[in-house]
Amino acid sequence: MNPKTLEAKKARVAELSARLKTANCVLIMSYQGLNVKTFIKLREALHHIEVDGKPVNAGVEVRKNTLVKRALEEENDKELEGLLTGANALITCDDPLACLKAVTEFCDENSKFAQIRGGLIEHVFMNQEQLAAIGACGSRNGIYSMLLSVLEAGMRNFAMDVKLIAEKKQAEQPAAAEAAAPAQA
Repeated sequence: MNPKTLEAKKARVAELSARLKTANCVLIMSYQGLNVKTFIKLREALHHIEVDGKPVNAGVEVRKNTLVKRALEEENDKELEGLLTGANALITCDDPLACLKAVTEFCDENSKFAQIRGGLIEHVFMNQEQLAAIGACGSRNGIYSMLLSVLEAGMRNFAMDVKLIAEKKQAEQPAAAEAAAPAQA
């Protein structure tokens, strides 16, 4: 192999390895048969992702599977290597959940051509089903609101029960007072 080509490939692997090291979310998406115009829509959607009003560094790129495998070997993220067959896009994001909803919605709209094969969230491997479940929850704020709803449900139900008991006791007091009044007369 030409030494210049080899050096260029090593530089691309080093660049990709650095990105994988800093990314909190790495997804492998198959895109076999997807047209360029539709693929650009995904790129634009990822470009406009924000968390708490601040833009998040998220992007999608197509790289040769061998280059991605070498970068993953350097990061010891070998779980993804088995997914790197066929036409794949590599999606990286600094926020662990920000891009997952956008990619999940894109794959749902283009289910004939695009599919999340697996990924890493904070360097923990997740398969297709796990990522789909997390992607359906939505953003981090959506997940927090679901958790808060579950946590406050017990307290809300307890408060409603106390209120019903108090109302029942108040309704019984006038009836008991009326029953006691004729007996005293």
